[in-house]
Amino acid sequence: MRYHFSGIAGAGMNPLARLMRARGHVVQGSDRSFDQGKNAEVAARLTAIWIVVKPQDGSAVTAELDRFVYSTAVEAETPEVRAARALGIDMVPRTALLAGVVAAGRPGVAIAGTSGKSTIPGMVGWLIREAGVAATVLGGAALAGEGTSGCFLPGPEDGAVAAEACESDGTLTGYHATLGLIHNISRDHGEVDALRPQFETFAKRCGRLLVNCASSEAADVGRAVGAHRYGTGPGADTPLEITSAGPHRARGTLHLPTGPLVLDVPQPGRHNLENAAAAALIA
Repeated sequence: MRYHFSGIAGAGMNPLARLMRARGHVVQGSDRSFDQGKNAEVAARLTAIWIVVKPQDGSAVTAELDRFVYSTAVEAETPEVRAARALGIDMVPRTALLAGVVAAGRPGVAIAGTSGKSTIPGMVGWLIREAGVAATVLGGAALAGEGTSGCFLPGPEDGAVAAEACESDGTLTGYHATLGLIHNISRDHGEVDALRPQFETFAKRCGRLLVNCASSEAADVGRAVGAHRYGTGPGADTPLEITSAGPHRARGTLHLPTGPLVLDVPQPGRHNLENAAAAALIA
């Protein structure tokens, strides 16, 4: 299959493009930042794996393409969008492609929340990479040791997938994950009352759900579906005990059914321990 990714430099887009290339597809892409001479490191990383970078003037969109992938950052009347529409090319939102990758995972894990949802996949990716486990991880935060944006770890097409699932554009409801995680729900891209229905639908569509019980909103959503609760809040099924939140690093213990797991995070803050606890439960 031949793909074109419009806005390929985005932290959510380039990991997906790299995954499609790793799975044997022909991939090209464009980004206005490349046309402006920016994000050269991202462009070099893409071209190194035979992803062709094209100008974002519409000329790259031809009848040879099978799929045109776009993000919410791509306006509806750009030359590329108009060209794809005129040629009748299959137009796929980035989130729909990502949700399909998660749904096909064995298992497929979707990581949601109004904060931490980029950091947690990055931590999961680091743990999986260090353990030498074959799995796919996709997210917006770069893996440790990589300077570019976007977390990308390729795994077998029939293997496990863990990915960041974002509520900012209203697409959280499109995920059907084997395992879902809601790290928190707070006012961010919208008011809590407006965001909550998305998280409720997401929770119902997950085979199993983890929620951070330190977030009362996440705990409430999880309660309705019998979610497993982790963290420092009351009634945690997997409690997190904080030893120190700083000033230079954060330390604590996650009390797993199999025994205590010591967490030592090289950044300060209670939130980083909570992120690490969520990553440990997934990985």
